[in-house]
Amino acid sequence: EGNKKFQKKDYVGATVLYSKGISHARPHTADISLCYANRSAALFYMDEYEMCLKDITRAQMHGYPESLQPKVTLR
Repeated sequence: EGNKKFQKKDYVGATVLYSKGISHARPHTADISLCYANRSAALFYMDEYEMCLKDITRAQMHGYPESLQPKVTLR
């Protein structure tokens, strides 16, 4: 659902749904790392750069896939 909001450029709505996903996901899983990474993208488009960087760090701490690292590095 968060991805649908993001595609429609509803970044606030996407952030809310990604946050909900984070609160329900288990630590150090692909799910939580992807939620953090996706939320960082929404925050980036909302000009919330400091929060975006914090979420990138959190995604990496929770095992964000190495193959996807370039996506967050560009932010």
